[in-house]
Amino acid sequence: MRKLNEQFKLIRETNGLSQEELAEKVNKSQSAYARIESGKTKIDFDTLTRFANCFGFSEIDVITYPDKWIPVSSILPDQDITKVVVQIELKKEKKDEVLKLLFGDSNIEILNK
Repeated sequence: MRKLNEQFKLIRETNGLSQEELAEKVNKSQSAYARIESGKTKIDFDTLTRFANCFGFSEIDVITYPDKWIPVSSILPDQDITKVVVQIELKKEKKDEVLKLLFGDSNIEILNK
C-alpha cells in the first residue's frame, strides 16, 4: 500500500494538475504542497479533506485510490449485518459448555476438530 503522500502525487498527476494548481486548491503555497508530496510534511485531516474535495472523493477514497471504498450497507442495503467479536477466558472444562450454548450440539464437533 502506498503512503498517503504518494497517493496525493498519483492522484494529482493522474488528473493532469501541477503542484502549483493543486496547492492553490488546497490553500497551500506550492512549496508547502511540495513538502507534503515529498513526505517532509505530515498530512493533517483538514488538508486531506480539501484534497479529496478537489476530486469529488471522500477521504477514504484518497487512501484507497485507485479503488473506491464502498460501504457494505450500500451493497446489501436490506441486510442487518452485525459483527461481534468476543474473547472469553475459560477453564478447559467450561469451554465445551460455552461453545454448545453459542453454536448448538451439532456444530460443536466442527469447532473441536
